[in-house]
Amino acid sequence: MSSLLILIIAILSIFSLGYRKISEPNSYYMVYLNGEELGMIRSRDELEKIIDSKSTEYKEKFGVSTIYVPNGIEIKKINTFSSKIYTAEEIYDLINEKEPFTIEGYQFAIKKNENVEYIYVLKKEIFSKAVTSLIESYVGKDRYNAYKNKTQSKITSTGSIIESIYIDEDITVKEINIPVSENIYLDETELAKYLLFGTTNAQSTYVVQVGDTISDVAFANKISVDEFLISNPTFSSEK
Repeated sequence: MSSLLILIIAILSIFSLGYRKISEPNSYYMVYLNGEELGMIRSRDELEKIIDSKSTEYKEKFGVSTIYVPNGIEIKKINTFSSKIYTAEEIYDLINEKEPFTIEGYQFAIKKNENVEYIYVLKKEIFSKAVTSLIESYVGKDRYNAYKNKTQSKITSTGSIIESIYIDEDITVKEINIPVSENIYLDETELAKYLLFGTTNAQSTYVVQVGDTISDVAFANKISVDEFLISNPTFSSEK
């Protein structure tokens, strides 16, 4: 009888010990974005270090002093029985997916018919210079300068002059905070290439022959010298 009693007491003691283990909540950090729960992490410092590291990375990439972190991020310490824990990297990826970091710049909206395309730049001048390069690729740099400076030669018998240059598309611009996930053009050469060809990828490869000049290569590939220079920014002029 006594041995049976001892066994029952031992079992009850084990059950009681196990219950005490799971009854104590763990301390974690819940991360919120604009009031929405993203998940729990073990360390607040780890997430803040990742955010700081990414901010520094974007500052170096874009050459700016300020990167804007989403305002709606909150990190609160909580006690919970839940065991669903995310890494700081996973939570950062969720934040970046839902609301990326932003940078000050300009959005150009190009509307043609019912379609609208957005171009993002850090400075307005980048877009203006890219459009100028695009125009020069069509009419030639010298002729465009003569048109702007009103120094075109008058036609006496035969010939041609530029009477007007205009852009057919409706273009508007506004200053915004651009998500760093967007394609942001940092210089006019890349943007001019995109406006001219619709892509910044390599177009084609040409093997230079002995005696070739840039004008020869441009002519052989049915493009203007200005188009060649936009496509090949390594060369600053046809000479």
